[in-house]
Amino acid sequence: MVGGSPLLCLAAALLWMLGVSLMGLLRPGQRPRAQAVAVIAGVPLLGWLTYDCGPVVGGGAFALGLTLLAWCPVQRRRRGAGVPLRRME
Repeated sequence: MVGGSPLLCLAAALLWMLGVSLMGLLRPGQRPRAQAVAVIAGVPLLGWLTYDCGPVVGGGAFALGLTLLAWCPVQRRRRGAGVPLRRME
C-alpha cells in the first residue's frame, strides 16, 4: 500500500467489475459502446489500483478485467415460440 486510500480504490475497482459483469444484460447493439466506455474508465482505474496496492494486485486486477471484458454471453437463437434449444455436439 503505497499511498492514498486503498479502500476507496478497491471499492471503485469492484464497482467497475460489477458494471462490466452487468454488460451482458444489454442488447447486442449496445455492447460495443459499453465495452469502449468500460475500457476508457478502466485504464486509469487500473493505474490507480496498481499505484495504491502494488503491482501484484494490479496485475491480478488486469487479468480479471481482461477476462470480464472478453467474456461474451452466449446468445440464444430463438427459432420459434416454445421450441427448446438443442445442444450442439
